[in-house]
Amino acid sequence: MSAELKQGRTYLPVFRGTLDREVCMHPDSPVSVVDSAAIYPFERVGLDRLIAITIDLFRRSIYKPARILDVGASTGLFAEALADRGYSVTAIENNLAADVQKRYPVQPSILLAASASCHRAGELEFVAADFIDFIASSTAVWEACLLLSVVHQVYSGYAMTAVGRRKPEELVRVLQKLAQSVTHGIYFESPSSEPVNQLLGELFTPDWFLKHTCVKSYELLVNSASADGDLRPLYFLSTRDDLS
Repeated sequence: MSAELKQGRTYLPVFRGTLDREVCMHPDSPVSVVDSAAIYPFERVGLDRLIAITIDLFRRSIYKPARILDVGASTGLFAEALADRGYSVTAIENNLAADVQKRYPVQPSILLAASASCHRAGELEFVAADFIDFIASSTAVWEACLLLSVVHQVYSGYAMTAVGRRKPEELVRVLQKLAQSVTHGIYFESPSSEPVNQLLGELFTPDWFLKHTCVKSYELLVNSASADGDLRPLYFLSTRDDLS
């Protein structure tokens, strides 16, 4: 039932299979208690987000086989869970965060590729790419997008280094195009406490999307905290007029 134990604390859990993950997501599971971070070597926030997003997709009538883009898919926690539920998921990962943070014994892209090979065609597609380059060249349209703990990494460099840093103007153009490529909305999270959490001199919050992209409105879905106690609010940024 338990997640595979890895050395050090990872940001997302690596499970042994679908059943292992589903059991841990159940509200009666020991992994669902508040102090689970002291028991399992990953941040509780990952499962909190997954549960909130899974429920919210249903609430907004975004049903399978809706197309979902997972930007910075990491170990594939979200992509796998949503694909298992019948969604058509495109997962993007370039390994830069893992390479810099050195928290994963196996590169996330290897885990994602292995997972994609076990799913039927159209369920889970893994793309090894930088999301800036991918979005800039893509003509695809998705019903929803997961943009979790990604943008601040690209703006400042992964783990507050220069690795993977892109020009702010380039990031703005891609975020504008991304919003135009999503029919319902974006699940967005970015740590509000980090000093680099600004874009072109403005605080990088959901209000930034309202001002600079085609996002119409937003809703706070859940507040969670990282293993270090940092506030991690999760928002739904709607590209529709009715917040659905």
